[in-house]
Parts: sequence; C-alpha cells; structure tokens
Amino acid sequence: MIQRMRLADILWVEGFGEYIKLVGRFKNFTLLQRMTEFAEQYAYLGFIRIHKSYLVLAQDIESYSSSTVKLKLGHELPIGRVYKQNVQPGG
Repeated sequence: MIQRMRLADILWVEGFGEYIKLVGRFKNFTLLQRMTEFAEQYAYLGFIRIHKSYLVLAQDIESYSSSTVKLKLGHELPIGRVYKQNVQPGG
C-alpha cells in the first residue's frame, strides 16, 4: 500500500541508521531510506540538515540557539555543531 504525506504536514525527518521517520502533524511514517539519500533527494524542497539525525524545512524554523532549533509550531530539536552553518542566514 502506498501512502502519501503532504509536505506541509511534515514537521521533521529523524534518522535511525538505515531508516528515517517522517514526523508529521497527524501521522508518522517510517521508511527504509538513509538520511543522506533523503536529504539529497528532497533538498530542492527546502529540507536542511540541522543535526546528524534531523532534517527540517528551512521555512519552518522560527529561531535557533547554540544547542537547539525552535520550529514555528513550538517543537525544539537539537542542532549539531557542524550543521549550524546550514541554519544561519546565508549558510
């Protein structure tokens, strides 16, 4: 069975080894796909890597600090040291 998820409903993508979890507003989906593959395949939609285990849509970021990214809906996710440049304006 094929299920679809609207881009607007994806809150973040979380990696678990060879699997990723699409965390959505209403449902979560687990896929057999590596985070790097997903990031490359869907970068054109605005997904950026903020941590070795997290991708978010750049448009959904409200603010960030030295250790977290706050999304517009209030969720906070960790930010990795090497990925801060992805979040910074012009990064």
